[in-house]
Amino acid sequence: EEFIVARNGKFRFEKEIIVDHYTIMAYGNGSGNGGDRVQITNRDITDLRINLSTEGLRPKVWVERGVEQLTVHWSDIPQAKSYNIYKNDRLIQNVVGDTLLVDVVAPGVPTTYMVRSIDLYDLEGPESNSVTEKASFKPPDLTIAVIAGGYAVEGSGRLVNLSWQPIPGVGKYALYRDDELLAKQSEPLYEEKDLEWNTTYVYKINSIDSDDLEGVNYIDSITTHPEVTAPVFKLKGEVNSVNLSWEPISGMAGKYKIFRNGGNIADLDVLEFIDPVTPGIEYCYTIAAEDTHKTVGPDAEVQCGKGYFAPPGNFTGRVLRNYTAFNWEPVLAASGYRLYRDNELIFDTPDITEYVDQNLEFDTYYTYEICSYDQDADEGPRITYPITTHEEVLATSMSAEADLEKITLNWEKSNLRVDHTYRIYRDDELLTAVTDTTYKDIVPPGQFFCYKITVVDKYDTESLPSNSECKKVLVNYPSKLTVTGDVRRVLFSYKYMIGAVGYNIYIAEKGTDSLSLLTKTKGK
Repeated sequence: EEFIVARNGKFRFEKEIIVDHYTIMAYGNGSGNGGDRVQITNRDITDLRINLSTEGLRPKVWVERGVEQLTVHWSDIPQAKSYNIYKNDRLIQNVVGDTLLVDVVAPGVPTTYMVRSIDLYDLEGPESNSVTEKASFKPPDLTIAVIAGGYAVEGSGRLVNLSWQPIPGVGKYALYRDDELLAKQSEPLYEEKDLEWNTTYVYKINSIDSDDLEGVNYIDSITTHPEVTAPVFKLKGEVNSVNLSWEPISGMAGKYKIFRNGGNIADLDVLEFIDPVTPGIEYCYTIAAEDTHKTVGPDAEVQCGKGYFAPPGNFTGRVLRNYTAFNWEPVLAASGYRLYRDNELIFDTPDITEYVDQNLEFDTYYTYEICSYDQDADEGPRITYPITTHEEVLATSMSAEADLEKITLNWEKSNLRVDHTYRIYRDDELLTAVTDTTYKDIVPPGQFFCYKITVVDKYDTESLPSNSECKKVLVNYPSKLTVTGDVRRVLFSYKYMIGAVGYNIYIAEKGTDSLSLLTKTKGK
């Protein structure tokens, strides 16, 4: 709506309007223009003052640089219905309802802009401030690459190569890393050294015009590779081989290079390596890690070791009482063998393959170990043969009794825990072997027999003989005695008794039963 107001400036809306924000523009009919933005509610506006001046139509201008374009901005004037945009003192466009204009221009060329507002009566207001600016050249497309495939000690994995295609008309470029200026140069190549491992860097590059003004940045980033460090490994000599093992390098994926005596002998992605070698010869090893980018880390600390000869084969032992006997098979090229009893060296030989260990304790457990050694007397692994000596087989004591039929032997039971028997000797000849502790020997009467007992364990170890006992079975009196007589003699008849060599004939007195020797006779 339009109102003509008195000098006091008061007026009333003739129609109802809704509550909202409105622009009130005042035109002084040649005395200047002015305006303001107000919020209409359900009450009078009493504190609104609009200064009428041509200065109120002067916008403030600023220009934003862009790639091959300039964006002209100006301040908003409420009473202006449009704006005239001037470039290098020439009107280029009238803008309605906006406060910016994007102008495509040649980069690096100074361009001056000025804006004038247009009021309700199509009157052009005063000139704004003038701003001269240049559009930026297009930034080059930056190519960033981490240099790898070499050695970590030479920077492989944390060297960064930056390159770009030259922009026509641009003589220099400004390069930044993490907002820090690296260089202003004309060459389209830059190399970064001594960066941190596993770190992300942001790079910016822009084109510089002839007045040394930098343009819009091209932004990219890259992350250096994780550091490839030297592995820490363990070396262990084994039979006919050397074993290497190590822990993985944190954060690194790749493989490990094994070096023996300076030569690369294996590349592998496991954490252990067994090198089959000739025993007795020292070899020196180191390991280097190689990541998936082919960067090789520093060598680990060199360690030297050798493979050992195998222990003798077919190592067997036998026990006889308190003796042990061992034999074994030779090991090709070994310099000798060592035999240990309970970790004490008891035998060292360059070539003998048997040994008897004498005078040990009875019924005692021993641990024997044997190994081979090389020309430096360095031992290989030992193999173990546990063995227990036999119980001592002690002699027993014996007693003997004789009657008219037999000789009875009795002896003390042996204290052996293992199975055992008793050998019975009669007149130093083996009679029999039994497991009991008594024996009855039926022998002819009238003859002395001498007996001894020995104890024999299950290993056929025989004790010393027991005490000797000599006994004989007594000859019984003759049976079937008959007495006959004639005029001059008495005839005696009786049964022959085995074992008898003579007979004594006695006279028995009747009534007293006393005996008196009559005669001695021989024969049957």
